[in-house]
Amino acid sequence: MVELMVGIVLTLIVVTIVMQALAIYENQKRATSGSSDSATNGMIALFQLKREARMAGFGLTSPTSLLCPQGVNIYYDGTTVSDSGTLMPVLISNGGSGLPDQIRFARSQSVYGIAPATIVKPMPSPSSIITADSSTQLKTSDLFMVVPGPNHTPPSDPCTLMQLSQDPQPTGNGWNYQHNPSYLYNPSNPANVFTTAPKYVVGDTVVAMGPFALTNFRILCSDNAAPSEQNSCDLVSYDTLTAGATINWANANLAHIASQVVDLQAQYGIAPAGSDTVNQWVDATGSWAAPGAADLRRIKAIRVAVIARSPKYEKTLVSPATLVLWDSGLSTQKSLALTAAEQHYRYRVYYQVMPMINMIWANS
Repeated sequence: MVELMVGIVLTLIVVTIVMQALAIYENQKRATSGSSDSATNGMIALFQLKREARMAGFGLTSPTSLLCPQGVNIYYDGTTVSDSGTLMPVLISNGGSGLPDQIRFARSQSVYGIAPATIVKPMPSPSSIITADSSTQLKTSDLFMVVPGPNHTPPSDPCTLMQLSQDPQPTGNGWNYQHNPSYLYNPSNPANVFTTAPKYVVGDTVVAMGPFALTNFRILCSDNAAPSEQNSCDLVSYDTLTAGATINWANANLAHIASQVVDLQAQYGIAPAGSDTVNQWVDATGSWAAPGAADLRRIKAIRVAVIARSPKYEKTLVSPATLVLWDSGLSTQKSLALTAAEQHYRYRVYYQVMPMINMIWANS
Protein backbone atom coordinates (compact mmCIF):
# COMPACT_ATOMS: atom_id res chain seq x y z
CA MET A 1 0.00 0.00 0.00
CA VAL A 2 2.83 2.38 0.89
CA GLU A 3 4.58 1.62 -2.39
CA LEU A 4 1.33 2.26 -4.28
CA MET A 5 0.79 5.62 -2.61
CA VAL A 6 4.39 6.66 -3.30
CA GLY A 7 3.91 5.71 -6.95
CA ILE A 8 0.70 7.73 -7.19
CA VAL A 9 2.38 10.79 -5.64
CA LEU A 10 5.33 10.56 -8.01
CA THR A 11 2.97 10.18 -10.94
CA LEU A 12 1.01 13.26 -9.87
CA ILE A 13 4.22 15.26 -9.56
CA VAL A 14 5.37 14.19 -13.02
CA VAL A 15 1.96 14.93 -14.54
CA THR A 16 1.91 18.38 -12.91
CA ILE A 17 5.36 19.21 -14.24
CA VAL A 18 4.48 17.97 -17.71
CA MET A 19 1.20 19.92 -17.77
CA GLN A 20 2.97 23.10 -16.69
CA ALA A 21 5.59 22.59 -19.40
CA LEU A 22 2.86 21.99 -21.97
CA ALA A 23 0.98 25.12 -20.82
CA ILE A 24 4.14 27.24 -21.16
CA TYR A 25 4.86 25.72 -24.57
CA GLU A 26 1.29 26.27 -25.76
CA ASN A 27 1.36 29.88 -24.55
CA GLN A 28 4.63 30.52 -26.40
CA LYS A 29 3.26 28.76 -29.48
CA ARG A 30 0.13 30.92 -29.51
CA ALA A 31 2.19 34.09 -29.07
CA THR A 32 4.50 33.11 -31.94
CA SER A 33 1.59 32.05 -34.12
CA GLY A 34 -0.30 35.28 -33.38
CA SER A 35 2.75 37.38 -34.19
CA SER A 36 3.23 35.49 -37.44
CA ASP A 37 -0.44 35.94 -38.35
CA SER A 38 -0.29 39.69 -37.71
CA ALA A 39 2.81 39.92 -39.90
CA THR A 40 1.05 38.08 -42.71
CA ASN A 41 -2.12 40.16 -42.38
CA GLY A 42 -0.17 43.43 -42.39
CA MET A 43 1.79 42.46 -45.49
CA ILE A 44 -1.36 41.35 -47.33
CA ALA A 45 -3.09 44.62 -46.47
CA LEU A 46 -0.16 46.71 -47.66
CA PHE A 47 0.22 44.63 -50.85
CA GLN A 48 -3.42 45.15 -51.84
CA LEU A 49 -3.22 48.89 -51.20
CA LYS A 50 0.02 49.16 -53.17
CA ARG A 51 -1.47 47.21 -56.07
CA GLU A 52 -4.44 49.57 -56.34
CA ALA A 53 -2.25 52.65 -55.91
CA ARG A 54 -0.10 51.59 -58.88
CA MET A 55 -3.24 51.20 -61.02
CA ALA A 56 -5.02 54.33 -59.78
CA GLY A 57 -5.95 56.65 -62.62
CA PHE A 58 -5.57 54.01 -65.34
CA GLY A 59 -7.84 55.03 -68.21
CA LEU A 60 -8.55 58.40 -66.58
CA THR A 61 -5.64 60.32 -68.04
CA SER A 62 -4.71 61.61 -71.47
CA PRO A 63 -1.09 61.89 -72.69
CA THR A 64 -0.88 65.40 -71.25
CA SER A 65 -3.38 65.71 -68.37
CA LEU A 66 -6.26 64.26 -66.42
CA LEU A 67 -9.10 63.06 -68.62
CA CYS A 68 -11.83 65.20 -67.07
CA PRO A 69 -10.29 68.19 -65.25
CA GLN A 70 -13.57 70.08 -65.57
CA GLY A 71 -15.42 67.39 -63.59
CA VAL A 72 -17.59 64.37 -64.31
CA ASN A 73 -21.26 63.38 -64.09
CA ILE A 74 -21.93 59.92 -62.63
CA TYR A 75 -25.37 58.45 -61.93
CA TYR A 76 -26.07 55.00 -60.49
CA ASP A 77 -29.35 53.27 -59.68
CA GLY A 78 -31.34 56.36 -58.77
CA THR A 79 -28.49 58.26 -57.10
CA THR A 80 -26.39 61.13 -58.46
CA VAL A 81 -22.91 59.98 -57.45
CA SER A 82 -21.04 62.95 -58.97
CA ASP A 83 -22.50 66.22 -60.25
CA SER A 84 -19.60 67.79 -62.17
CA GLY A 85 -17.35 66.65 -59.32
CA THR A 86 -13.61 66.06 -59.62
CA LEU A 87 -12.77 62.48 -60.54
CA MET A 88 -9.75 61.78 -58.33
CA PRO A 89 -7.53 58.76 -59.08
CA VAL A 90 -6.90 58.61 -55.33
CA LEU A 91 -9.01 60.16 -52.57
CA ILE A 92 -8.06 59.98 -48.89
CA SER A 93 -10.82 60.54 -46.33
CA ASN A 94 -9.32 61.64 -43.03
CA GLY A 95 -10.64 59.69 -40.04
CA GLY A 96 -9.85 62.45 -37.55
CA SER A 97 -9.49 62.11 -33.76
CA GLY A 98 -7.18 59.10 -34.06
CA LEU A 99 -9.62 57.05 -36.12
CA PRO A 100 -8.52 55.16 -39.27
CA ASP A 101 -8.47 56.91 -42.64
CA GLN A 102 -10.14 55.62 -45.79
CA ILE A 103 -8.64 55.49 -49.29
CA ARG A 104 -10.60 55.38 -52.53
CA PHE A 105 -8.96 54.50 -55.85
CA ALA A 106 -10.57 55.19 -59.24
CA ARG A 107 -9.53 53.41 -62.41
CA SER A 108 -10.75 51.87 -65.62
CA GLN A 109 -9.98 48.27 -66.53
CA SER A 110 -10.33 48.60 -70.30
CA VAL A 111 -7.35 47.94 -72.58
CA TYR A 112 -9.08 50.02 -75.28
CA GLY A 113 -9.19 53.26 -73.29
CA ILE A 114 -5.98 54.40 -74.97
CA ALA A 115 -7.79 54.47 -78.35
CA PRO A 116 -10.87 56.69 -77.92
CA ALA A 117 -13.53 57.14 -80.57
CA THR A 118 -14.43 60.58 -81.94
CA ILE A 119 -18.03 61.77 -82.07
CA VAL A 120 -19.09 62.48 -85.67
CA LYS A 121 -22.66 63.67 -85.11
CA PRO A 122 -23.93 66.21 -82.55
CA MET A 123 -26.40 65.05 -79.92
CA PRO A 124 -29.82 66.75 -80.17
CA SER A 125 -30.33 66.19 -76.41
CA PRO A 126 -28.32 64.87 -73.45
CA SER A 127 -30.11 61.49 -73.68
CA SER A 128 -29.71 61.05 -77.45
CA ILE A 129 -27.80 58.24 -79.13
CA ILE A 130 -24.10 59.00 -79.56
CA THR A 131 -22.54 58.41 -82.98
CA ALA A 132 -18.76 57.94 -83.10
CA ASP A 133 -16.21 56.81 -85.68
CA SER A 134 -15.43 53.42 -84.06
CA SER A 135 -16.89 50.88 -81.65
CA THR A 136 -13.87 50.93 -79.29
CA GLN A 137 -14.59 47.18 -78.84
CA LEU A 138 -17.32 47.91 -76.30
CA LYS A 139 -20.09 45.44 -75.55
CA THR A 140 -23.54 45.63 -73.95
CA SER A 141 -23.39 46.79 -70.30
CA ASP A 142 -19.86 48.19 -70.67
CA LEU A 143 -19.20 51.67 -69.34
CA PHE A 144 -17.80 54.55 -71.38
CA MET A 145 -16.85 58.14 -70.65
CA VAL A 146 -17.89 60.95 -72.99
CA VAL A 147 -15.24 63.68 -72.90
CA PRO A 148 -15.58 67.24 -74.27
CA GLY A 149 -13.04 67.99 -76.99
CA PRO A 150 -10.96 71.15 -77.47
CA ASN A 151 -13.73 72.79 -79.54
CA HIS A 152 -16.58 71.92 -77.18
CA THR A 153 -18.71 74.87 -76.07
CA PRO A 154 -18.84 75.80 -73.28
CA PRO A 155 -15.39 74.44 -72.30
CA SER A 156 -16.52 74.05 -68.68
CA ASP A 157 -18.95 71.23 -69.54
CA PRO A 158 -18.18 68.03 -67.59
CA CYS A 159 -17.60 64.50 -68.80
CA THR A 160 -20.40 61.94 -68.38
CA LEU A 161 -20.12 58.26 -67.49
CA MET A 162 -22.64 56.17 -69.47
CA GLN A 163 -23.52 52.50 -69.90
CA LEU A 164 -24.15 50.75 -73.23
CA SER A 165 -27.61 49.26 -73.51
CA GLN A 166 -26.60 47.21 -76.57
CA ASP A 167 -23.49 46.58 -78.66
CA PRO A 168 -22.45 49.58 -80.79
CA GLN A 169 -24.39 49.44 -84.06
CA PRO A 170 -22.74 50.33 -87.39
CA THR A 171 -24.38 53.10 -89.42
CA GLY A 172 -23.54 54.83 -92.67
CA ASN A 173 -21.25 57.33 -90.94
CA GLY A 174 -20.07 55.57 -87.78
CA TRP A 175 -21.25 53.53 -84.80
CA ASN A 176 -24.26 54.25 -82.59
CA TYR A 177 -23.89 54.07 -78.82
CA GLN A 178 -27.25 53.59 -77.12
CA HIS A 179 -27.47 54.36 -73.41
CA ASN A 180 -31.08 53.63 -72.51
CA PRO A 181 -32.32 54.41 -68.96
CA SER A 182 -33.13 50.74 -68.29
CA TYR A 183 -29.43 50.41 -67.36
CA LEU A 184 -28.23 51.44 -63.90
CA TYR A 185 -25.79 54.17 -64.96
CA ASN A 186 -28.21 55.95 -67.30
CA PRO A 187 -30.84 58.38 -65.91
CA SER A 188 -34.07 58.77 -67.83
CA ASN A 189 -33.46 62.50 -68.13
CA PRO A 190 -29.89 63.68 -67.40
CA ALA A 191 -31.09 67.28 -67.05
CA ASN A 192 -33.13 66.24 -63.98
CA VAL A 193 -30.21 64.71 -62.08
CA PHE A 194 -27.21 66.81 -63.18
CA THR A 195 -26.74 70.55 -62.85
CA THR A 196 -25.06 70.52 -66.27
CA ALA A 197 -26.14 67.80 -68.69
CA PRO A 198 -24.09 68.37 -71.87
CA LYS A 199 -25.12 67.73 -75.45
CA TYR A 200 -21.87 66.43 -76.88
CA VAL A 201 -20.79 67.58 -80.33
CA VAL A 202 -18.53 66.63 -83.24
CA GLY A 203 -14.93 66.34 -82.05
CA ASP A 204 -15.77 65.20 -78.51
CA THR A 205 -14.53 61.71 -77.64
CA VAL A 206 -15.80 58.39 -76.27
CA VAL A 207 -13.38 56.52 -74.00
CA ALA A 208 -13.94 52.86 -73.08
CA MET A 209 -14.02 52.36 -69.33
CA GLY A 210 -14.76 48.64 -69.22
CA PRO A 211 -15.48 47.56 -65.60
CA PHE A 212 -14.94 51.03 -64.12
CA ALA A 213 -14.49 50.93 -60.36
CA LEU A 214 -14.34 53.29 -57.40
CA THR A 215 -12.68 50.96 -54.89
CA ASN A 216 -12.72 52.05 -51.27
CA PHE A 217 -10.44 50.60 -48.56
CA ARG A 218 -11.26 51.05 -44.89
CA ILE A 219 -11.03 49.41 -41.46
CA LEU A 220 -14.29 47.73 -40.42
CA CYS A 221 -14.85 46.05 -37.05
CA SER A 222 -17.08 43.15 -36.06
CA ASP A 223 -19.32 45.39 -33.94
CA ASN A 224 -19.26 48.22 -36.54
CA ALA A 225 -17.59 50.48 -33.97
CA ALA A 226 -14.13 52.03 -33.75
CA PRO A 227 -11.18 49.62 -33.27
CA SER A 228 -10.66 48.65 -29.63
CA GLU A 229 -9.46 45.73 -27.54
CA GLN A 230 -13.04 44.41 -27.45
CA ASN A 231 -13.61 43.82 -31.18
CA SER A 232 -12.03 42.22 -34.23
CA CYS A 233 -11.26 44.44 -37.22
CA ASP A 234 -10.49 43.75 -40.89
CA LEU A 235 -9.23 45.77 -43.81
CA VAL A 236 -12.13 45.62 -46.30
CA SER A 237 -12.66 46.88 -49.83
CA TYR A 238 -15.78 47.59 -51.85
CA ASP A 239 -16.98 49.45 -54.93
CA THR A 240 -18.59 52.64 -53.66
CA LEU A 241 -21.00 52.63 -56.61
CA THR A 242 -22.45 49.17 -56.06
CA ALA A 243 -21.89 48.30 -52.38
CA GLY A 244 -25.07 50.00 -51.19
CA ALA A 245 -25.72 52.74 -48.67
CA THR A 246 -25.15 50.61 -45.55
CA ILE A 247 -21.53 49.62 -45.05
CA ASN A 248 -21.30 47.18 -42.14
CA TRP A 249 -19.70 43.88 -41.19
CA ALA A 250 -22.56 41.83 -42.68
CA ASN A 251 -22.62 43.56 -46.08
CA ALA A 252 -22.21 40.82 -48.68
CA ASN A 253 -20.67 43.25 -51.18
CA LEU A 254 -17.58 43.75 -49.01
CA ALA A 255 -14.32 41.89 -49.60
CA HIS A 256 -12.48 41.17 -46.34
CA ILE A 257 -8.85 41.64 -47.36
CA ALA A 258 -6.91 41.06 -44.13
CA SER A 259 -8.02 40.28 -40.59
CA GLN A 260 -6.89 41.91 -37.33
CA VAL A 261 -5.90 45.19 -39.02
CA VAL A 262 -6.74 47.97 -36.56
CA ASP A 263 -5.46 51.15 -38.20
CA LEU A 264 -4.92 52.71 -41.61
CA GLN A 265 -3.34 56.14 -42.00
CA ALA A 266 -2.42 57.93 -45.23
CA GLN A 267 -1.09 61.21 -46.58
CA TYR A 268 -0.75 62.81 -50.01
CA GLY A 269 2.71 63.35 -51.47
CA ILE A 270 2.62 66.81 -53.06
CA ALA A 271 4.94 68.18 -55.74
CA PRO A 272 5.27 71.83 -56.82
CA ALA A 273 3.20 72.77 -59.89
CA GLY A 274 4.90 71.45 -63.01
CA SER A 275 7.18 69.06 -61.10
CA ASP A 276 7.07 65.32 -60.33
CA THR A 277 9.27 65.59 -57.22
CA VAL A 278 7.39 65.28 -53.94
CA ASN A 279 8.52 67.93 -51.47
CA GLN A 280 5.81 67.75 -48.80
CA TRP A 281 3.36 65.33 -47.22
CA VAL A 282 -0.12 66.52 -46.22
CA ASP A 283 -3.13 65.10 -44.42
CA ALA A 284 -6.46 65.03 -46.25
CA THR A 285 -7.74 68.00 -44.29
CA GLY A 286 -8.45 71.67 -45.04
CA SER A 287 -7.98 72.43 -48.73
CA TRP A 288 -6.67 68.89 -49.27
CA ALA A 289 -9.90 67.27 -48.06
CA ALA A 290 -11.39 67.92 -51.51
CA PRO A 291 -8.61 69.28 -53.77
CA GLY A 292 -9.53 71.04 -56.99
CA ALA A 293 -8.17 70.14 -60.41
CA ALA A 294 -5.02 72.27 -60.04
CA ASP A 295 -4.06 70.74 -56.69
CA LEU A 296 -5.08 67.27 -57.84
CA ARG A 297 -2.40 67.40 -60.53
CA ARG A 298 0.21 67.97 -57.80
CA ILE A 299 -0.52 64.63 -56.06
CA LYS A 300 2.30 62.33 -57.18
CA ALA A 301 2.31 59.74 -54.40
CA ILE A 302 0.68 58.65 -51.18
CA ARG A 303 2.24 57.17 -48.09
CA VAL A 304 0.35 54.57 -46.11
CA ALA A 305 0.79 52.84 -42.75
CA VAL A 306 -1.25 49.90 -41.52
CA ILE A 307 -1.19 48.35 -38.06
CA ALA A 308 -1.92 44.66 -37.59
CA ARG A 309 -2.69 43.19 -34.17
CA SER A 310 -2.10 39.71 -32.80
CA PRO A 311 -5.37 38.09 -31.66
CA LYS A 312 -3.76 36.73 -28.45
CA TYR A 313 -4.39 38.62 -25.22
CA GLU A 314 -1.27 38.68 -22.99
CA LYS A 315 -1.48 38.77 -19.21
CA THR A 316 1.14 41.50 -18.99
CA LEU A 317 1.70 44.71 -20.95
CA VAL A 318 3.64 43.71 -24.06
CA SER A 319 3.34 46.83 -26.25
CA PRO A 320 4.40 50.46 -25.71
CA ALA A 321 1.90 53.21 -25.03
CA THR A 322 2.56 54.73 -28.48
CA LEU A 323 3.14 53.12 -31.86
CA VAL A 324 5.06 55.25 -34.37
CA LEU A 325 3.80 55.01 -37.96
CA TRP A 326 6.31 57.30 -39.70
CA ASP A 327 8.87 60.10 -39.22
CA SER A 328 10.01 58.93 -35.79
CA GLY A 329 11.42 61.79 -33.72
CA LEU A 330 10.49 64.50 -36.23
CA SER A 331 7.86 67.21 -35.97
CA THR A 332 5.90 65.33 -38.65
CA GLN A 333 5.82 62.10 -36.63
CA LYS A 334 2.56 60.15 -36.91
CA SER A 335 1.65 57.97 -33.93
CA LEU A 336 -1.15 55.87 -32.50
CA ALA A 337 -1.74 55.97 -28.74
CA LEU A 338 -2.73 52.69 -27.09
CA THR A 339 -4.87 52.32 -23.99
CA ALA A 340 -3.67 50.14 -21.14
CA ALA A 341 -6.06 47.40 -22.26
CA GLU A 342 -4.79 47.59 -25.85
CA GLN A 343 -1.19 47.22 -24.65
CA HIS A 344 -1.95 43.59 -23.74
CA TYR A 345 -1.78 42.76 -27.47
CA ARG A 346 1.23 42.68 -29.82
CA TYR A 347 1.27 44.93 -32.91
CA ARG A 348 3.17 45.26 -36.17
CA VAL A 349 3.42 48.51 -38.17
CA TYR A 350 3.85 48.41 -41.96
CA TYR A 351 4.70 51.53 -43.95
CA GLN A 352 5.02 52.17 -47.68
CA VAL A 353 5.42 55.12 -50.05
CA MET A 354 3.32 54.48 -53.18
CA PRO A 355 3.91 56.55 -56.35
CA MET A 356 0.89 57.45 -58.48
CA ILE A 357 2.41 56.12 -61.68
CA ASN A 358 -0.42 57.03 -64.05
CA MET A 359 -0.48 60.60 -62.76
CA ILE A 360 3.26 60.94 -63.36
CA TRP A 361 3.16 59.35 -66.82
CA ALA A 362 0.35 61.68 -67.88
CA ASN A 363 2.43 64.74 -66.93
CA SER A 364 -0.67 65.89 -65.09
